[in-house]
Amino acid sequence: MRIGLLPALGGGIRALAQSGQQSRLIDGYFRPYLETFDGLLYFSYLPESLDEFTDDTTLRERVRVLAPSRPMARGRRAVQMPFVHAAQMKECSALRVFQITGVIPALIARPIP
Repeated sequence: MRIGLLPALGGGIRALAQSGQQSRLIDGYFRPYLETFDGLLYFSYLPESLDEFTDDTTLRERVRVLAPSRPMARGRRAVQMPFVHAAQMKECSALRVFQITGVIPALIARPIP
């Protein structure tokens, strides 16, 4: 089972790192979730890679950061994310959103009954 993490609108690991909070995400969420789930997908709004923030081999193998290749307006990324990463979102048993704005891509990706 995989879990997908959707940051707040415009968020990413780099944004957290700028205020010294990336360890809250990496140590407080990535590590505990990997104890329960087979893998983790982090849908970032920023062009970034997990390799920039950790040397931990286990994290690098089991966490995939899905990021745009270049900077993009956050609203555009929120709307495109469910289409660009549709296959990866379908891999997830659950999508965990951060803040109320993190729900935007999840609502777009949700199957219509």
